[in-house]
Amino acid sequence: MIDSDGTLIPAPSEKVGAHGTHKGFPGHHVFVATCDNTGEQLAATLHPGNVSANDAEVNIDILTRAVAQLPWWRRQKVLFRVDGAGFSHRLIDWIASAGGRQSPTFRWEYSVGWAFTAREQAAIEICDKRGLWQPAGGGPDGGVRENAFVADITALLGDLPGWPPHHRVIARKEPLHPRYVKDAGAYEIKHEARYQTFATNYRRGRSPTWTAGTASTPGPSPRSAIRRLPGSAWCPRAS
Repeated sequence: MIDSDGTLIPAPSEKVGAHGTHKGFPGHHVFVATCDNTGEQLAATLHPGNVSANDAEVNIDILTRAVAQLPWWRRQKVLFRVDGAGFSHRLIDWIASAGGRQSPTFRWEYSVGWAFTAREQAAIEICDKRGLWQPAGGGPDGGVRENAFVADITALLGDLPGWPPHHRVIARKEPLHPRYVKDAGAYEIKHEARYQTFATNYRRGRSPTWTAGTASTPGPSPRSAIRRLPGSAWCPRAS
């Protein structure tokens, strides 16, 4: 399992490659890829601060470098996790095609942050009305997390043309922790809940619960933080 994430690093404007960032300070944008199974850093690249987090070329480059660090026999079946900021259609297509490889022995899968728009909100309301939510994993003991729920909302989003085979969209909800109130959207504040949506083509180990991180307390502040992306277990499909 390879995780990729970008971080803005402040730097004096005279530094080579430093550039104004969307957060208002000059600096660099560092992309890092790690192996979740071992905790090892596989690759890191330094970019100007104005490089977008969802730049497909940059994300594909860092993941290509990361895969190259794996033993050859570990490169055939890989799950890539990228947060919502790094999401792009081109990146997903690249992962689903195993980097353009034609060999059937390669099966690369993705778990990436997905948009949370009015369409996803409407699907969530259907889940509420029909009782489609299932208990979510990620509890402190590795079991069910209290007051956290997930649902496969793929069928509730209407047509999703152009996405790879087995593409699914998963929604997660849990009580709105005070830590996230300042970053919460109007919909979340209204419903006093934190919502996250993820896209995946993961096919192994489906089960009624969904593991999305293992911490007993809320994870990092980004809406679709890497540690909260699904890794090993799933929920039934809503229809």
